[in-house]
Amino acid sequence: MEYPIWHLTTLGGGFWIAFIATIHVFVAQFAVGGGLFLVVTEKLAYKTESSELLDYVKKHSKFFLLLTMVFGGGTGVALWFTMALLSPQGTLVLVREFLFAWATEWVWFVGEIVALLIYYYYWDKMNRRNHMIIGWFYFLFAFLSLFTINGVVSFMLTPGDWVETRSFWDGIFNPTFWPALFFRTALCGMLAGLFGFVNAVRIKNEDLRCMLVRFCGIWTLTGLILTIFSGYWYLAAIPAEQVMQVVHKSHRVVYFLKVFKYTAPVLLIGGLIMAICAPRRVNFSSAMVLLVVSLMFYGSFEFMREAGRKPYVVWGEVYSTNVTVEQAKEMKGESILQNAKWVPQDLLEINDDNRLKAGSWLYQMECAPCHAINGPMNDIVRRTSGYTTDGIAAFISGMGRINKYMPEFIGIDEERKVLAEYIYSVGSGHDPALPEPELTELDPAPFEADQEYVLMAWPLEGLRLIIDKDRVMSISDKGSVVRAQLFMRGDS
Repeated sequence: MEYPIWHLTTLGGGFWIAFIATIHVFVAQFAVGGGLFLVVTEKLAYKTESSELLDYVKKHSKFFLLLTMVFGGGTGVALWFTMALLSPQGTLVLVREFLFAWATEWVWFVGEIVALLIYYYYWDKMNRRNHMIIGWFYFLFAFLSLFTINGVVSFMLTPGDWVETRSFWDGIFNPTFWPALFFRTALCGMLAGLFGFVNAVRIKNEDLRCMLVRFCGIWTLTGLILTIFSGYWYLAAIPAEQVMQVVHKSHRVVYFLKVFKYTAPVLLIGGLIMAICAPRRVNFSSAMVLLVVSLMFYGSFEFMREAGRKPYVVWGEVYSTNVTVEQAKEMKGESILQNAKWVPQDLLEINDDNRLKAGSWLYQMECAPCHAINGPMNDIVRRTSGYTTDGIAAFISGMGRINKYMPEFIGIDEERKVLAEYIYSVGSGHDPALPEPELTELDPAPFEADQEYVLMAWPLEGLRLIIDKDRVMSISDKGSVVRAQLFMRGDS
């Protein structure tokens, strides 16, 4: 509302943020675990006096440098750029409230760059002890980056006391800071083992290859087991209201819960096979399959974590529509088209000529942050395919009240109708065929003249629409006051 809008249709609904963030964080967490993996493996090479194992570490450090620093750094810039375009209000809160954290993170990041460059380029120009110290420094800086960014990311899900105190430290050390840190650290170890397979399986010396495959398998299994246990701790630290939102009330999470549930055993079994059962049969293809499965495992976790924030970008502070909670309260009952700063002047008043264009702008402000039009992410056309225009308008009016997974609609009644018309127009464009109801002829109850009494009953308010907290709607007399009178018949 405060910033220009990047108009997206097919690839809307947060597609770009989800796509870039999942890949970037996947690689960034390998950058932490992989740093520890390098120095531990280098130490093992010196201890066993294995020149071939040391050659593996050197080759792996080049792969590590290119993947984490070049590709990871590029996706990091792309993520910030996309966040600033698609979620400017949420990004602004994170920058303003945690400027010190981001400045600190830049110090750690510069330390990572310097240490990794020295580590790679000074393999044969530095003695063993000093080279190992540089490797440990890299891991320290990488872990401190994880420590700092984890505070900001977990804050978005559970701001905790920050909502009241606005304290920097309350925001960083929020209710899920420690479980999230343990979860991500374990995940870093798992990814270190999985990426270690990529180069280990291509070693020609069969004995060394088997040893390294087992070694990487131990990293993978240990990290996965710790990830699962810390994941339960993480879930227990999330407020019950948000857990219910994820597990029971979000239609988007069901799929990702299944992915998370099925990929974990695949990683476990695959890691066991590689580490214990058949290390000699492991090849590059099987290593890549496990890596793809681990990306699905991690991606499903991130989608479920994101679902726990809905309908907010920052829980309790900024809605996913880039409107703050305070702004939403102030604009209640007011026109959003007239309050938004970048809406064209010809849309400030809705008329017959601009209804579709006004609906398009309303869609971009109220719906596009989470929905796409005929796209892969939460397609609004598919979601509303069975609705009429009136049905869509009625659904919109219930957002934030019946469906609390979505933010409440901001705007006047006419804007709600215009938005419904636009959503309807980009869908099927015609009312769904509704079955004709079967009309049954009703016979009135027989009048029995010889009965001594007759009971008359009536509801004071008629039949009412009852909506309970589980979003179940039914027409019933539940909650109505019914009065009755028993009459004794007589001649009068």
